[in-house]
Amino acid sequence: MKKYITYAALLLTSGALLSTTYVVNAETTTSTTKVTTSQTTSQYTSEKEAIDQLVKEGKIKVEDAEQVKLVGFSPRELTQVEGDQEKIAFNQNRDGKGTWMQTDGRWWFKYTSGGYAKHWELLDEKWYYFDDQGWMKSNEWINPDGNWYYLSNDGAMLTDYNRVNGKPYFFRSNGVLVENKGQAIAEYAETFVDKIPYVGGWADLNKGVDCSGFTHAIYKNFDIYLGTDTRSQFKQGIDVTGNEKPGDLIFFNNLEHVGINIGGNQVVHANYVRKFVNITNNEYIGSIDGARRVW
Repeated sequence: MKKYITYAALLLTSGALLSTTYVVNAETTTSTTKVTTSQTTSQYTSEKEAIDQLVKEGKIKVEDAEQVKLVGFSPRELTQVEGDQEKIAFNQNRDGKGTWMQTDGRWWFKYTSGGYAKHWELLDEKWYYFDDQGWMKSNEWINPDGNWYYLSNDGAMLTDYNRVNGKPYFFRSNGVLVENKGQAIAEYAETFVDKIPYVGGWADLNKGVDCSGFTHAIYKNFDIYLGTDTRSQFKQGIDVTGNEKPGDLIFFNNLEHVGINIGGNQVVHANYVRKFVNITNNEYIGSIDGARRVW
């Protein structure tokens, strides 16, 4: 096996010498690059923090960071405040896989078996995303696989209906954003199947709805304001009869009933017969009067 030995003096931008070393690179994916520090102490409280700084300065490649070992590294002693933060992280934020840690106000997850979390990680029944250097992301949109996800203030991935910066969005159970508004409305409406009772004259997604009350309440959460009865709703939007898409309103039986199209010749609606919000094939409801698109 060939080895390439390169002499390197690794300096921080502050001018402080972090390490003087011979870096040995072997042609193997299992090798560990060892960086021998010439100092007995460091300005960093953890080896990860020091390696992260070297990555930021371009002295270590991101893809090599996990394989780097600072031989002889001695962390700086924690201040009282930093020590308290570590204690809080250890005592209040533990998980079976390891421990949440906080460095300079940024969170990362340390595995019990060693190493740290990167990319998606399921912790305490919530999904979190960590960058290549192990830092948890929060309050931002990410697109790691061609789909959009949003990570909340505490870092947890959002699911279901949520508002981000005041705007309404719907995320599937796997966290994927439903980008088409009509599809988002349809999928959001489906989450209420068998959960809300039919109550005549009501439009409360927590207590009860009738057919037009259900459509009114669903669309209201997407900042679309419909009338509260089927006839007024039929006058809104544009006619898309014969060209319906998920999220469109479908009207039945001389405008006596309305539901939300979900595709496949089906609607989700508040059903008087079944007493709850449910999904029904259109032909079982009655004659179709038309379809309207208001999104």
